[in-house]
Amino acid sequence: MAPARNEPSPRPRGNPARSGNPARRAAAAAQPPSPGRSSLERASRPWLVRLSSIPRWLLLVITLAVLLAGLFLPGVAGGVFLLVLAAFLGWLAVLSWPALGTWPRVLRAATVVLVVAVGVTKILEG
Repeated sequence: MAPARNEPSPRPRGNPARSGNPARRAAAAAQPPSPGRSSLERASRPWLVRLSSIPRWLLLVITLAVLLAGLFLPGVAGGVFLLVLAAFLGWLAVLSWPALGTWPRVLRAATVVLVVAVGVTKILEG
């Protein structure tokens, strides 16, 4: 007897590496993390737990305050604020990198590069 046409397929369709589901994309990679990545994740775990306990709106307000301070403070002070923000954004981007598709990776990398460029420019003009 042939299976009914309306039954779901027993295997997932499509390319899991292009899936919208981050867990499916990560499983498709199926490469064990490097020792350096494992070390970074282990060292970052306590900080991520602390960040997850902060209300999201407060984290957004702090991030915007650092960005605005960096943009409006003159010279080296503004550049330092922007470089601190770039380091924070870069750290989060590195941690989320394996679960991201191509365009989210490009956007995160471009954001970090832009903030670093503006910060270095402010310091050099200082």
